[in-house]
Amino acid sequence: RQTGGLARRAHLLRERESDLRIDLWGLVVDRPCWNAQEIRERREFLAGAGMLGIDAFCVGKSEIIAGLEDLIAMPEFACLPTTSCNIVNADGDVIFQSFRRVTRDGVEYAIVGWTSPEPPLRRQARWEVGLGSLQVDVAPERLVEAIAAARLTGARVLVAGEVSPRVVAQYEQALTGADVILTSWTKRPTRASFQMPASTPHRSKSTWYIQGSLPVLPIVTGPGVLSYVETSGAEVKTELYPIDDSVEKAADVDAYIASLNEDAELEYDRVLERLEEEQSYVGAMSCRACHAAHYEDWKMTRHSAAMNTLFKVRRNDHPRCVKCHVTGYGIDQGFARSDKRPLLMDVQCEVCHGPGGRHSQAPSTLNIQKSPTLDL
Repeated sequence: RQTGGLARRAHLLRERESDLRIDLWGLVVDRPCWNAQEIRERREFLAGAGMLGIDAFCVGKSEIIAGLEDLIAMPEFACLPTTSCNIVNADGDVIFQSFRRVTRDGVEYAIVGWTSPEPPLRRQARWEVGLGSLQVDVAPERLVEAIAAARLTGARVLVAGEVSPRVVAQYEQALTGADVILTSWTKRPTRASFQMPASTPHRSKSTWYIQGSLPVLPIVTGPGVLSYVETSGAEVKTELYPIDDSVEKAADVDAYIASLNEDAELEYDRVLERLEEEQSYVGAMSCRACHAAHYEDWKMTRHSAAMNTLFKVRRNDHPRCVKCHVTGYGIDQGFARSDKRPLLMDVQCEVCHGPGGRHSQAPSTLNIQKSPTLDL
C-alpha cells in the first residue's frame, strides 16, 4: 500500500509465476471511505491491484470494515479474483465467487475463500456497518457446499482466509472435504525483519498443525512484506520479502501509478487556483494571534509535526497517507501540496474546528465550530 508498493509487489510476484498467488486478507485498508475522493482513490488502487496477477483474493475482516460496495462493483473497473463462500445477501445468495480455479505445473487447484464468522472484538460496530444489508453466514453447511462444489472440478481444494485456530476447530467437520487449510492467523514477524533488503529475505521455519485429520498451514506474514511459502512434508519454509526501495518496479504497473500521479497534479493545481481566489483555510499561525496558549499547547503535540512522519518514510506524496496528516485535504480551499500550500501541513486547529477564514477576519462564535463534530 505504500508509494510504489503495487509496482514492486508486481515485480516480486512475476519473478515466481509458477507459484500459487493468494491474498489471504487485508488488501484494502480497514477504514471506510468518507468522501468521493477517497472512493476514487480506493477504486484506482483496486484497479492497480488487478494488474498483479493474483490467483485468489480472499475477502476478510479488513475488507468488511472498509465497506464491501467497491468490491461488489469491482468488475466495472478492476479484475481481482475475489472469493468468499459465506458472505451472502438477505436472500441467502453468495455475493462473491465461492472458489477460484487455477492450474500450476499441470496440477489444478480450487481456492475456497472463507471469511471468518467472528467479528473483530473491538470493531464489531464498524463490521456491522461495513456489511450493511449483507451478512457472514455462520452455518457450516455453506462451507460444506462450497468445498463439495470445488471438489467436483477434480482439483485439489484449498480453503483460505484469516481464520483463528478456534474457528477452525469449531468447523472441523465442515472442513473435512478440503485438502489444506491456509490461514494468516499466526504471529507476525518483528519489524527488524522488514529492514532487510529483498536479496537477503527474512527466513523462518514452521510446521503444519493438525486439527483432527485436517492439515492447517499458518502463513507467516506482516505489513509491508510479501511471503513466499515452500512446503516439504511437515516442514514449512517461509521467506519474507520487504517491499522496499531495493525491489524493482514492474514497468506497466509503475506507468499506471505515474498516470494517477499526473491526474493528481492537475487536481492539485485546480485546488490551488481556487485557494488563490478565496482562502477559507488559514492555518494555525492565524489562530495564534488570539489563541496563543492553545497554539503553544498544540505545538507540544504530535499533531503539529504530523507530516514529518511521512517525509521520513517518503510517503509525503501518497494521497492515502497525506489525507490524515494535513488540514483540509480533499476539500475546496484545503491542503494542496506540501510545496504549494505548506501552511496547511500537519493536523492543525481547523481539522476539528472547520475553516477559519471568516473567523480570522471577523471573530465570532457564529462563524467557527467551537465543539468539533463527526462531519469535520
